[in-house]
Amino acid sequence: MSNRSRYYNNYKVLAESCIMEDDLKKALTFYEKAYEYMDENKDIDMMLDMAMLYYELEKIDEAHDLYQEILEFDVDEARAYFGLGILYQDCQNYNKAVLYFSKCVEIDPEYQKAYFFLAGAYYHINDIPNTIKSYNDSLNLNPTDYWSLINLGSIHEEEKEYDKALELFNQAKESNPEHNISYFNIGVVMYRLEKNKEAEKCFFESMELNPYHEESYLNLGLLYKSEEKYEQAISILAKGIEISPKVANLYYNKACCHVLKEEYEQAIEDLKSALDIDPSLIDYILEDSELEELHKLRSFRRYFIRPVSR
Repeated sequence: MSNRSRYYNNYKVLAESCIMEDDLKKALTFYEKAYEYMDENKDIDMMLDMAMLYYELEKIDEAHDLYQEILEFDVDEARAYFGLGILYQDCQNYNKAVLYFSKCVEIDPEYQKAYFFLAGAYYHINDIPNTIKSYNDSLNLNPTDYWSLINLGSIHEEEKEYDKALELFNQAKESNPEHNISYFNIGVVMYRLEKNKEAEKCFFESMELNPYHEESYLNLGLLYKSEEKYEQAISILAKGIEISPKVANLYYNKACCHVLKEEYEQAIEDLKSALDIDPSLIDYILEDSELEELHKLRSFRRYFIRPVSR
């Protein structure tokens, strides 16, 4: 073994050891040294690992250049196309992401993760038929992939295809019964179908699995509000605020419930909190018909209608 090969192997082993110890910066330093001693027969696996480290350490240009270098050496390296797809997706260039993920699965039709991310890129350019096709391609390769089931179900929910959505969400629940999102999504569909008891049960199950999921509190609060159970709505929204005090919609909807109970000053305090978190809510506050009674109050007009310096 030549000295060059020995240095290459030593630095590579050191890099891999640092990765095991979760010291990514040090690992990258050793990979870069190994790269300097790499011979003309490129070690594609090491270069891919190195590109991933660049990505994880937010050295995006370096990751991009290394993926391109890999493709110059092997134009059919599917993993490099996948890596480039991830880079372009992260910078919201979804059209380019589609191109790279598509090339990846063209070369390797068994690349399940590429179908999953391809579906997400199609969704962002509003190509729903190809979004659905790509999630189905992902599920053909891995029928129990949780997030493919959840995301495809959410597409069908948006399209008001509730039976298809429920089938997929239930499959997701069977695939991973400890994850709250499937329960939450089933609750949303049940609420849309006006099956409030089933929806309520699902939202509570979601909270039990993840007490910090603010959307569960928000949606259960809206369910109680729709049933005119304002006290219960206020209670569950207040609990949501306890665990997620920076979510403006929790305060906003709690304020609406206080108005419906004619608890106007408390409503104003909640609206102040909502506006402090999200100043863009001012238009909703001034135009929401549910809040019209507040417009008669000087304390409301003083804070929300006259300019306020904060």
